[in-house]
Amino acid sequence: MPAPVPAHPSEQEAIAAAAARTAQGQRIIGLSGGPTIHKLAVHLRELPGLTVVTNSLLTASVLGRSSRSRERPTVILTGGYHSVRDDMLHGPISAMVIRSMRLELAFFDCSGLQGPHGASTDSLADGETRRALVQSAARTCVLATAAQCGRTSLSAFAAPDEIDCVVTAAVGAPTEAQRTVLRWARESVCVDLTAD
Repeated sequence: MPAPVPAHPSEQEAIAAAAARTAQGQRIIGLSGGPTIHKLAVHLRELPGLTVVTNSLLTASVLGRSSRSRERPTVILTGGYHSVRDDMLHGPISAMVIRSMRLELAFFDCSGLQGPHGASTDSLADGETRRALVQSAARTCVLATAAQCGRTSLSAFAAPDEIDCVVTAAVGAPTEAQRTVLRWARESVCVDLTAD
């Protein structure tokens, strides 16, 4: 397994900002939880007419802090049992609610992104919830730092052919692992962190 690449201080923010541009024009989206998704939620909360389905209490809280109350997104929490470990809702109720929705686009962060395994997370419960989001979404977008590319984690939630878009960032040229995942994604964005 390749050694982890040190994270650039603005890496997650740059990924989140680039991902937010792909959400323009969408009305109903799904968001997993995680640090990069929370940064994405800050960008999305000002989009008018947006409905967001999430199992993350922190993501829902971030979305509710819009400065423009009339344009604040409608947030649907999935229900399920509350995991203190990740402050998210999981289990069969959460998965059932998500599967009953029809989402235009779903965003995920990940613990690992590597072919042939695709996107993975380090929690079995979170993996189940994320698989439900993948099944309910017309399109999926995975946000991955340089350190997450080329790695696998415990629970796979999206195979490479289920991932429509990958957003990552690099200081200068992408790593070999990033180039690999960027090649197999239908759409890809690699933000150059050295650019002004």
